Amino acid sequence: PIIIMLLLDFFDNKIADRQEIERGTKVPILGELSYNTGVTNNIVHSKSRSSIAEQFRLIRSNIQFIGVNKTSKSIIVTSFMSGEGKSFVSINLASSLSAGDHKVLIIEMDLRKPKLAKYLGTQPQFGLTDYLVNDLPFDKIITVPESLPQVNIITCGPVPPNPTELIMHPRMKKLLDYAKENYHYLVIDSPPVGLVADVFLISEYVDITLFILRHQYSSKTTIKFVERLNSEQKLKNLNIVVNGIKESSGMGYGYGYGYGYGYGYGYGYGYG
Repeated sequence: PIIIMLLLDFFDNKIADRQEIERGTKVPILGELSYNTGVTNNIVHSKSRSSIAEQFRLIRSNIQFIGVNKTSKSIIVTSFMSGEGKSFVSINLASSLSAGDHKVLIIEMDLRKPKLAKYLGTQPQFGLTDYLVNDLPFDKIITVPESLPQVNIITCGPVPPNPTELIMHPRMKKLLDYAKENYHYLVIDSPPVGLVADVFLISEYVDITLFILRHQYSSKTTIKFVERLNSEQKLKNLNIVVNGIKESSGMGYGYGYGYGYGYGYGYGYGYG
């Protein structure tokens, strides 16, 4: 049995517990999200009293302590590869940030594999690529989805043949400047940083980077990748959010909840 357990451990290269992350990188873990089959259409209601809604509130609280003097905060959400939950986190973080009448805008910058319109059940006439290519005004590309009425959104629009070139377009900076002037929070749903360089092109315009690791899905080698990004200072205010924590894992992850949120910042919220 011991040999079998050792072999299973050798071949299992997925992240199993929080300690693995803390051993492999100095990047702080800003929050943890439980795996939740009860979430309808990927949206956690902002007034919900569920554990996952509370977890998003704790992430929101920790974000408010980063760059406390800023009147507006821009946050980029990324991951190493598809399937780790960056769009899910972007949507629900934006919803949580909108509490207290804060104006929040999500911009979908994953121009290769957009998902937000589908997640939010909306079909905007125009999106980000229309703005960049056709010089549309801001108000033509901003929509308010019925499923998230307190948040403004700019979806991808038609998928372009040249995503990286479009992200480097001069009008992109104009849009980001407009967002910072007119919204309390800007959330950017970006492409996976392990696959394309787009995130590095956008990162100079943002205040905070959230890197999504998914429990029992993301590879352990991704932790080394995150630490390299951190040591090379390629992304601003880099923080980790662990997504999809399975309660029954028995591997140091219970509810993904109660491990001293804000680890690395010296403030917790009494959940440990």
